[in-house]
Amino acid sequence: QDPTASALAQATRLQSERLIKISADTRLLGLGAAYEASAYKAAADKKWEHALFSFFKWLYAEPFSASAAIQGSYLATSVLFEPKSAIEFCETGLKYNPRSVMLRNNYVVALCFISERTQAKAQMNRLKRDYPDWKNSVTYCATNGIVCFSDGDNEQGREWYLRAIELSDKDHDNDTRFRARLHWVFEEHRHGLIDRKTLNEITEILDRHVSRMNLPGSTVAFWNKVRAEFMESDSIGITSTLPIWKNRNGLSVIEALETDDS
Repeated sequence: QDPTASALAQATRLQSERLIKISADTRLLGLGAAYEASAYKAAADKKWEHALFSFFKWLYAEPFSASAAIQGSYLATSVLFEPKSAIEFCETGLKYNPRSVMLRNNYVVALCFISERTQAKAQMNRLKRDYPDWKNSVTYCATNGIVCFSDGDNEQGREWYLRAIELSDKDHDNDTRFRARLHWVFEEHRHGLIDRKTLNEITEILDRHVSRMNLPGSTVAFWNKVRAEFMESDSIGITSTLPIWKNRNGLSVIEALETDDS
């Protein structure tokens, strides 16, 4: 018996997350009820633009689905760097899921990326108020870092990213560790705070890490996009001082990716 669209969606999602390896019947993916499966199948195949389109179709077919909004907004902010698409996902999703912490977090990030600082801070304050237990998470600290950088408080932004990196290192998850560092470098670059020489040195280290570790395709795709921006940028920021790249023990948080890989 053929699987239902829902079962196929679940199977494809698991496949895309590399939890299991199965053969999904892709002939069913053309059905209107299978937008979810189509989105995850496209993501598993690293067809990111198609995945984004399918997440949109899933969201508008089922606007109450928090998963459609969360996954779509994450793909838009943290893979394709399309913040306006992310905002559309978030604003639609939050109408039906106002208490989704990840959806509101993605909303904050997307708002920062389009320089909507006042609204981003207001949404961040709501996260702080409504989810006090979330303050010890890597995501919370990193998002605070983005908000601070966007507001011009660079030193506080660095403090939040150091905290995010410290927490990620305790988790020993290489994808989380890599992303925490990448987003920090991206914020320094985005706000013109890092010089070309330092940026090139960090890029070489991150390149080596990507080539050696089995990172998810979404993370590699985001790195490729950010790396291209690093290389194509005409702006050369102020000369960076090495201490901003060191943790509280004086060790380089970027080079730690090489020494702590497992």
